[in-house]
Amino acid sequence: MYTKYIKQPLSSVLVVQKVISLHYFEFTRDFSYDGEKHPFWELVFLDKGELEVIADDKVALLKKDELIFHKPDEFHSIICNGKIAPNVIILSFDSNSKAMNYFRNKIMHVTPEQKQMLANIVKEGMAAFPKMYKNKKAPFGAEQRLKNLLELLLIDMVRHGKSANQPKRNIGVSKNSISFHAVDQAIRYMEQNLESDITVDDLCK
Repeated sequence: MYTKYIKQPLSSVLVVQKVISLHYFEFTRDFSYDGEKHPFWELVFLDKGELEVIADDKVALLKKDELIFHKPDEFHSIICNGKIAPNVIILSFDSNSKAMNYFRNKIMHVTPEQKQMLANIVKEGMAAFPKMYKNKKAPFGAEQRLKNLLELLLIDMVRHGKSANQPKRNIGVSKNSISFHAVDQAIRYMEQNLESDITVDDLCK
């Protein structure tokens, strides 16, 4: 008996085209980074401790098990609070999917399942790209598995983020964070200009 088969095309709502960097950092408690911007997405996940996060003109405190996405061409930097040495996953990647707009200007709490996904992403990424160079001896399908794991994480975060049970918050301006950043910049300026006559105006620049 003849059976009619229908081949259903599979749509993709979130696609990762390229991975640019993948790192697990154990920062010192007084580490700070002046900042950068680039034409691709960057994911910052805090595995331990606390971290000051700057995104363009806004500042927020990132807490344990929280994650922030920096959108393309957004200036961003990080400052440790001087008390707790944080552990951080930083992953940057290319995605042209419209669904990525969901992650703009949000800080999201990571569930235990999503945290395990992140651990698997780091493990697979290190196997596929040790020190971000292609590993010719990588396990079979390592690059594809990395791509799939990252896309599954993004999909899962959108699903959970749209439910009432998933805590999330927009990036806000923290006066304490801004003060901390300003003081830190002033101290660094004075250290770099010990032999100069420094004025208040110099510190306010």
